[in-house]
Amino acid sequence: MNQSPLQDMRALVDQINRASYSYYVQDEPIMSDAQWDALYARLQQMEQEAGVVLPDSPSRRIGGAVVRNRAKRLM
Repeated sequence: MNQSPLQDMRALVDQINRASYSYYVQDEPIMSDAQWDALYARLQQMEQEAGVVLPDSPSRRIGGAVVRNRAKRLM
């Protein structure tokens, strides 16, 4: 990431949100849980250092809608 810190943060938020959507809604993970966790930790560090949290940052998310098909597949 060679852009401004806010541009880097924007790109990271977009990447994490895409991965979360793929995992939770589409049931088609595009990265491992460890990769997601590492990106999320980096985002939290960037937010703390910059003192900025973007409106759609996953660090603001408390929960989401239950996807019924996914619950059935786990049983």
